[in-house]
Amino acid sequence: MTLNCPQPYSVDGITYPRHVHYCHLNKNDLWSDDIQTVIVSCDVDFKTMRKFVKDKCHLVVNVLSKESYDRCKIPGSINIPLLSFNKEDAIDTIRSSINGFDKLKKFRGKKIFETPIIVYCKNTECKASERMIELLIDVGFINLLEYSEGVIGWMRHTKSKKDCEEIIGGGEDKSTSKDFDLHEIF
Repeated sequence: MTLNCPQPYSVDGITYPRHVHYCHLNKNDLWSDDIQTVIVSCDVDFKTMRKFVKDKCHLVVNVLSKESYDRCKIPGSINIPLLSFNKEDAIDTIRSSINGFDKLKKFRGKKIFETPIIVYCKNTECKASERMIELLIDVGFINLLEYSEGVIGWMRHTKSKKDCEEIIGGGEDKSTSKDFDLHEIF
């Protein structure tokens, strides 16, 4: 089953992150009254990502190490490394970064947690962006998307002269490992 990406929405001044409600069929083939909710992360395709980068309407966050970010990144992105994540530093970085984007200035102050953010890491094998989304939701950010193709997918689509696989390195490091443990960053 494929669902369209739900949008954050506000009710009585409270904005909720992307989520879906669901319930199960019980043993009598009747719908259960026990409605569950799960927060979902939506993936952005390259065409949409290119438009968002060009329009500067989303804050684009690279979650790899500073060294990897310095070597190869999506244009206009900022760096919040997963392995050194600190919630106050993340909020400060996002707060100071939105000032450089005219379309994002409206999210200053109390609306900071509604800032539209796209998170990416190395490639589709990398799970660091998914983990960063979880951490940013825990901090209070609600308008989050993922570009799962990562910096390598971006470079492949844009036919960049840089070979990010070589620049970032083909081997696994803890920030891109599939077996990454969230507890390692605390």
